[in-house]
Amino acid sequence: MDRRGERMTLDRQLVMLFVLPISIASIAWTVTHEELFREPRDWCVARSAACRRLYSRKFFSLVWLANVYMSFFGRLRLEIREDRLAIAAEESREHTKP
Repeated sequence: MDRRGERMTLDRQLVMLFVLPISIASIAWTVTHEELFREPRDWCVARSAACRRLYSRKFFSLVWLANVYMSFFGRLRLEIREDRLAIAAEESREHTKP
């Protein structure tokens, strides 16, 4: 149920399932790739390996989906970089031809 006491429709639930992880992915990307968050990240890794309870070691579906988004984002960045290098190489070849 939402704030007004109404039931959320399935399509609204699906939208929320796929929109909410975008913000989670943005935050997770920053936390997992910035040096500023190294110590908390190391603590979380140690906790996930040492906890006895399964729910203490695992995350819910939103975090999993955020990880999927981050994987897509990383792959997209790699493809863009490869395209830029290919374009630069092609332009370089065109400029060196007499």
